[in-house]
Amino acid sequence: SEHPWPPQASRIEEIRGLDCIAPATWSADFDHIEPVAEAQRDFRAELVQLSPGRFRYGMGLVDFGPLRAQSNAVDGAYLGRAWVPKAAWALFFPTGGPQEASRLNGMLPGSMDAVLFGPQAELQAWVADGQRWTMAVFDDDPFREIFERLPAARDGRAVQLPGLLARAPG
Repeated sequence: SEHPWPPQASRIEEIRGLDCIAPATWSADFDHIEPVAEAQRDFRAELVQLSPGRFRYGMGLVDFGPLRAQSNAVDGAYLGRAWVPKAAWALFFPTGGPQEASRLNGMLPGSMDAVLFGPQAELQAWVADGQRWTMAVFDDDPFREIFERLPAARDGRAVQLPGLLARAPG
């Protein structure tokens, strides 16, 4: 079931004297690749389906304003090309499906790895059938100070972060 895109802007609510961003949520299931590319318009995505016939792409999005988290589940393989927006950073990590089967800019991230793309970085993906991904998109201003310490990402390229998820608490 598709819901209107883009999601409604987050509203500001007063909680215990602090301004807080109420998240906007959106989800959709696609059975053709063209609407998936349109939903990724901020990234100027171009997608080509590789699997004959069947294709399903489930997408869920939570928008907190300066941070957006998007989960993707794919049935059917595809090639993708996109560009990170000028004022954003994108962190991709696998969340299920075939192990070390999909490539991001030639990198083959493992189940505990992530790949960080800097502002305006080109993203090239070969996504395997059954792959599950999560992408976190961070606005540049509040997060630049953290991410620009990684020269490749700062220079508009991608950098693999081996074992990043293994170091997460919990």
